[in-house]
Amino acid sequence: MKTILQSPSKWIYLVTLLLFTVVVSAQEICDNGIDDDGDGLIDINDQEDCYCGAVSVDIVNGDFEDYSCCPDNVTFLPDNGIYCLIDGWEPASGGTSDYYNTCDFLGGVLVPTIPLPMPSGEGAVGFFNTVNYQESVGVCLDNPMLSGETYDLSFYIGFHSNTSINSPLDVDLIVYGTPTCDDFPVTGFSCLDGLGQWEEIAVIPVSGTMDSSWLYVESSFIPNFNVAAIAFSTQCVSATQYHFFDDVTVTGPFLDEESGDEIVMTGDCINGVQLEVPFDVGSTYQWYLDGIAIAGAT
Repeated sequence: MKTILQSPSKWIYLVTLLLFTVVVSAQEICDNGIDDDGDGLIDINDQEDCYCGAVSVDIVNGDFEDYSCCPDNVTFLPDNGIYCLIDGWEPASGGTSDYYNTCDFLGGVLVPTIPLPMPSGEGAVGFFNTVNYQESVGVCLDNPMLSGETYDLSFYIGFHSNTSINSPLDVDLIVYGTPTCDDFPVTGFSCLDGLGQWEEIAVIPVSGTMDSSWLYVESSFIPNFNVAAIAFSTQCVSATQYHFFDDVTVTGPFLDEESGDEIVMTGDCINGVQLEVPFDVGSTYQWYLDGIAIAGAT
């Protein structure tokens, strides 16, 4: 869900075509004209650390409500369980988290019964994790999350009272990220950190108060690289454990890769270049020459 502000445009005349709007990363400072990380690439020429584009506040949400089939068991086959979801969310690796929906499957012999009512709608997921096996759920993002920016996170985590599978009230919710959707999903069943380019980007400690209940959690995190796909799970532990997960929301600045279509250029570099760009109260443009920031040209 995205809000786009419509506003008049402002004509700007330049001798040389310059690029606009830069996102600061944790390594290279992208708007100071200096090679901060010493890799020979300055500002937006350092494409691994700096994005050139427009940034907009956006929301990523997973409530696990859109499905193509009603799950009738734990996830064993690629045509049932978690693969009934059609909202873009799926396991980030070979460990197949389970899908619960009141249309059919609510748990049973092999996995615990999910606490009811579910926090958001009629669907939720479940994680089974142990020391060398991890289940997760994630999504390839429409627009990347940005290194060094703060993201607000909220979710519900559910506990159960099935004595055959542990559901500790004190548990860590792990946030994972990868810089490319080529690794979503990634081959492997072990802990997601280290599979492909997946990395742990946040640990959210959780303390539940009672079994067979849901706990609402709010937190925040700052990724140290640009995140193309995000995933969630509980930690890999020596004893088997199982928890439920629902209504995850991530809010923050995302690179708006389509916004460049709003810029119109005419003219040439001899007679002058004319740019028509969105001009809003609060908008800021940083100007560059050959990918290097012109200090103070905002």
